Amino acid sequence: MVCRTGSVLGPLLFTAYVAPVGGLIESFNVSYHQFADDTQLFIAMNACDAVPALNYLADCTSALCLWFLRNGLQLNSDKSEVVVLGTSHQLRAAANIQMIDVAGSRLAVSDRDKSLGVTIDSHFRFDCHVFNVARACNYHTRALRHVRSLLSNEVAQTVASSIVAS
Repeated sequence: MVCRTGSVLGPLLFTAYVAPVGGLIESFNVSYHQFADDTQLFIAMNACDAVPALNYLADCTSALCLWFLRNGLQLNSDKSEVVVLGTSHQLRAAANIQMIDVAGSRLAVSDRDKSLGVTIDSHFRFDCHVFNVARACNYHTRALRHVRSLLSNEVAQTVASSIVAS
């Protein structure tokens, strides 16, 4: 399971402020990853008996929320997301998990999450990510037609190639 939380501070201030939270998170047997002002919590669970793992996560996020409040920060629940990742069998067993307690808020379990620009679905397939990238390329390539008459062939080809290649 992946639970994402975000902040309302900028990356540098957030990083300086939250350096000690790693130990707090690990004290609840929860794994984590931090990048700038984004913190991702990971917890392994048995889909048939998820209650202990979900309780660890709820306790961990409540303790994080309290730590943030004591240090003049606030978790932004609008930026928090929860996704359960696993095989088809594991996801069927965990189908009854539809809401997760995160820092005192109940969040609906999503079927995908976007992390550092990459969309990952609950099955670890990249179909949705590939679709989103192709859609963005198509959108920008079509938008090029609005300025096409102002560009030489060489510049137009370079811009179109850079849109698709990036």
